[in-house]
Amino acid sequence: MKYRLLESDKAWFGLTLVAEPGWGRIDDRSAARVTRYSSGFAILLDRELVKDRFYGAFNVLYEAEASRERGVAEWERESKLGFAASITHQFRPGWFAGIETRYFRKYDAFNFQNFSGHAVFSGPTFYANLPNRWWMSGAWSIQVAGQARGDASNLDLENFVRHQALFRIGVDF
Repeated sequence: MKYRLLESDKAWFGLTLVAEPGWGRIDDRSAARVTRYSSGFAILLDRELVKDRFYGAFNVLYEAEASRERGVAEWERESKLGFAASITHQFRPGWFAGIETRYFRKYDAFNFQNFSGHAVFSGPTFYANLPNRWWMSGAWSIQVAGQARGDASNLDLENFVRHQALFRIGVDF
């Protein structure tokens, strides 16, 4: 669910609120059978920096998840707090390319206690308006820094993946 509070062409910046409830039966990492409930919330800010050419965005993200394996009574809880910044160039009408950097902190609880690690991701993004109200977008990010609690390495591969890729195609109605 998305709700656009402010339009960037009518205000100093655009403001969108997002809420994404979720439910699942398969664990993303182990493929074990689980019961999983999740929710994601986001505050999205965007601004046109140079008319019809450059755009900037800043996002605040919060995700919470509770899951348990089938037949197990104890629930596991975790949450992530994230911040993202990006800059995008429109290189032809309706076609955009940019770069995004995101910072995440993971906790073994819904609140901001029981810190388990953090990571920084960075990489390219694209978006294209297609005919008949269709669109596509994509992003690829690499973990460039991070650290798990109690680990001395320069990346947090315990709580986060090394590479993230996203491809979406959709239609506006």
